[in-house]
Amino acid sequence: MTENDPGVRLEGLAAMTAAFGSAGGPVPPLPATLQSGLRELEAWCWSTRSISGMAMYLFREPARKVCMGLVPDYVAVSNAGPRK
Repeated sequence: MTENDPGVRLEGLAAMTAAFGSAGGPVPPLPATLQSGLRELEAWCWSTRSISGMAMYLFREPARKVCMGLVPDYVAVSNAGPRK
């Protein structure tokens, strides 16, 4: 749903752009090759693969998997801090 039209549900990059815009923050830059696969997994958590916002907040497990080469390239963005 958008602020301007509550009947419209945005998805992926458009939803993340709207959320960050309404909170007064900049939209994080994303590689063009991964933008189309972005999806909202939970409130304030978008990714191109399955991951939880809490796992991203704690950071240890996602970083370990990337460093060990266990996952392909992906984008994950979340916000656990204050929002408007």
